[in-house]
Amino acid sequence: MQNRYPLLPLILFSFIAVFGAGCVKKAETPKQPPTAPKSENPSVVVFQRTEQPNPTINAELERVLKNFRAAKSFRLKFARQTDKGSLTANLDFQKPKRFRGTIRIQNLPATELILVDQALYLRPGGASWVNLTGTEAARTLSESLNTVLSGEKSLDAVLVEPTAYVRKDRDPDRACDRYKTTSRGADGSVAALDICAKNGLPSYVQITTDNGPFLLEYYDYNALFLIEKPL
Repeated sequence: MQNRYPLLPLILFSFIAVFGAGCVKKAETPKQPPTAPKSENPSVVVFQRTEQPNPTINAELERVLKNFRAAKSFRLKFARQTDKGSLTANLDFQKPKRFRGTIRIQNLPATELILVDQALYLRPGGASWVNLTGTEAARTLSESLNTVLSGEKSLDAVLVEPTAYVRKDRDPDRACDRYKTTSRGADGSVAALDICAKNGLPSYVQITTDNGPFLLEYYDYNALFLIEKPL
């Protein structure tokens, strides 16, 4: 599989790395560590308390994330650097378990992926669709997609506790409200979050970890589109 589709492992790794980004960085132990609420779900992200919270701002951000959790479909763009060059992705998500993506690495032909439940199909460089159902790649992507859409490693998993500190300002260029904070996972990982909300939903999300910052762009919430298995 790796010889026939050499970029597939890189695509899978990049996909998982992006949506698991909040679990990448290992937290440093401060001299007087803040108290973080414990979560029954070990993969849930809980905001750290670093300054005095503003209940109004916290409630605003919680409503934004609640709206995100309620969305039945959305589209997402992101880009990141890999050892093969720049990777760009345009992804469609449809709950509960449907995904379609076009991924391009540097100047190479685009690779298309479709996942419907456990069935995975790949089309490299505009060639014919290949059925990868039952392969390790299909299982890996299916598990990652289920994680994203079930809320274990995505914005769904972000909790805004009353004791969290969230800073708010206005981004006039993007015409959105920006909410900035630091999140910590139960495994000790830390990430800085910058969530740009427009019309009550996340529009841009910048996540900064030890690997540097990367930007996710969300759009077309609850749009009507079909994701079906290719003929």
